[in-house]
Amino acid sequence: MYWSIVTFATVGYGDFHAYSVPEATFTIVYVFINIGVAAYIIGTITLLVVKSDERTGAYREQLSVLDAYSATHDIPEALNADMKGHLRLHFSSAEGSDEAVLSVYPTTIRRRILRHLYSSPLYGCWLFHNCKQKFLDAVLASAKVELYMPKVDIISEGDHVNEVYIIVAGQAIAEGGNGLATTGHLEELLLAADGATSVHGGSTRCLGPGDTAGDMAFFTDTPSMEVGWFPAA
Repeated sequence: MYWSIVTFATVGYGDFHAYSVPEATFTIVYVFINIGVAAYIIGTITLLVVKSDERTGAYREQLSVLDAYSATHDIPEALNADMKGHLRLHFSSAEGSDEAVLSVYPTTIRRRILRHLYSSPLYGCWLFHNCKQKFLDAVLASAKVELYMPKVDIISEGDHVNEVYIIVAGQAIAEGGNGLATTGHLEELLLAADGATSVHGGSTRCLGPGDTAGDMAFFTDTPSMEVGWFPAA
């Protein structure tokens, strides 16, 4: 064991050596095997480090561009911090997104995976009650997953909505919709002085997996009368 470890580590103290031709042959073969194993280990570690450096370099380059953009256009510090948060979220989730992972697989496998991931919130959504599986598969194939940071508005009051949001994980807050039935006027969305945060008023409802946001504005082709946003984690 001592000789094996010393030889593998290429230390070569010389206190043990071959005394016959068979021993010398075995040592030569063992050394060549050690060279191959060591080269494989070093190559694997180098590949992992280089790949990590590439991702880190791409992130730092985008971060540098964002800093330059914010400085040029005098973006408020709070808004700049939100943009950096979304950039980190994008880079941390890009490689594991459905589009990146499932793009190489045939349609049948993608369909089965999407069913496994998102059938539960779709079945719980009021829009798809009693819908056939073929229609749900078409919805899953055309939909895309979007990730949001906490305290970010996904729909603002007065927006013309061209897509329906279905919550599949986490919670969102919808404000203003319920107040319309009782007050008879649009709720207000007030922007703070720095332009980066919003102050919401009116009635509130909590949205969880299977709930929708922007559906009424989408189907009626009218401006949204609700504000949808994600609370702090």
